[in-house]
Amino acid sequence: MHRITKYILLAFILVMVVIFIPPRAEAGNDIQVNMWEAYYADADNDGAADDIVVKYNITIPFNTGDKYTIELYCKLILPSGAEYIHEVAIVTTAESTVTQYWFNAASESGWYTYSVYAYTIDSSLNPGYNEIIFDPPGGDPGDPLVDTTVIGTTESQG
Repeated sequence: MHRITKYILLAFILVMVVIFIPPRAEAGNDIQVNMWEAYYADADNDGAADDIVVKYNITIPFNTGDKYTIELYCKLILPSGAEYIHEVAIVTTAESTVTQYWFNAASESGWYTYSVYAYTIDSSLNPGYNEIIFDPPGGDPGDPLVDTTVIGTTESQG
């Protein structure tokens, strides 16, 4: 009798594990992050070219027409190792072009690293990642700020 109880308990635990495992996206359903430009500019018109502008595309790998909320975890690492992090969510069906302005952030000379980790909360798509390394000259910054603009969203065309 005690042995049967162990098997029933084991079967119950296995059923519960299978039920509560979150769904994973299929292979090939990766969010694509294509970084294509990073440079410094005077984006806030304060007279100093101490702002960093980064442009990239977020692409859904298939055209189902479904809308996805893509979470973007963005990190800017300065040459000294100081880090600035910005998180933002976008809603897209196929492709979005994102431009981020990091005001007053080009404060050091040397190589900067900018990275984006894109994911969905419900794991319906596999996450995507990319980074770009660039060398803007330093400026005379104030406090660093960030602004994200989604330039365009392309709906799937059936």
